Amino acid sequence: MTSMLLGLVLFFSAHSLQIARRVRLSLLERMGTTPYRAVYSIVSLVGLVLIGFGFADYRSGGLIPVWFPPLWMKHMALLLNWFAIVFFAAAYLPCYIRRTLRHPMLTGVLILAITHLLTNGDAGGMILFGTFLFWAVAVRIDTRFRTVDKSPVRASMLFDFLALAIGSASYAIIVFWLHPNIFNIPVWPG
Repeated sequence: MTSMLLGLVLFFSAHSLQIARRVRLSLLERMGTTPYRAVYSIVSLVGLVLIGFGFADYRSGGLIPVWFPPLWMKHMALLLNWFAIVFFAAAYLPCYIRRTLRHPMLTGVLILAITHLLTNGDAGGMILFGTFLFWAVAVRIDTRFRTVDKSPVRASMLFDFLALAIGSASYAIIVFWLHPNIFNIPVWPG
């Protein structure tokens, strides 16, 4: 679990720079935009890899149960996570979903974190997804107090349909292939 914790520290140290704006601006000034983005991406990627391997290592050593979620929560999570993945797709498109939510990726992270907390009753899962939830809530609170351009995104229904298509296809890949084959955690009942 040590590598998972190190991965969480690395990943969220990089991603929390959006809250620590003075530090971020100072780094941008000293490094320049391209090197900053490169270091940010490398640190985030290393963090993600460590999180993945660390969580897999924790699971292979046996879960530490804290509570036992009822089966209906898993079914609810399957439905809600579809919305989260669609929101991820919408974050990059000029669509009404993005315009309405303003921060669709952050909303998606909140949904994924909450549903995974409700369906994983083990200590490692609670640490992992609790950290994502804590970060997402902190960033969401920070965005409420930021003074940025709040002009609405110019939206098109075509991009909403595209977000639904990309999100649904990604969701199917995650549920039917990625989760059971890469994470070794089947999520589809049956």
